[in-house]
Amino acid sequence: MTPDRISAILYRHDPANTGCNVCEDMEDEYDRIASAIAEIPLAQLSFEAFRAVLVDAFFEDALSGEDLKKSYAEIVGVGV
Repeated sequence: MTPDRISAILYRHDPANTGCNVCEDMEDEYDRIASAIAEIPLAQLSFEAFRAVLVDAFFEDALSGEDLKKSYAEIVGVGV
């Protein structure tokens, strides 16, 4: 999956609770993180690996477990 598509998914679900999807001009909030996720081969993109990228970019306490799961499921195309 492309970084642009991953960024759009993360933007929509906003798993780090940044509020980007309710503020104008924040559509690129997840671009850097999406690029890092896109570099991981899909076969190796476990939920733990996905979560680790987001934890590295944001405070762990800021992450929403449910929105992480939704984002991950949409990116890899499976249920969590």
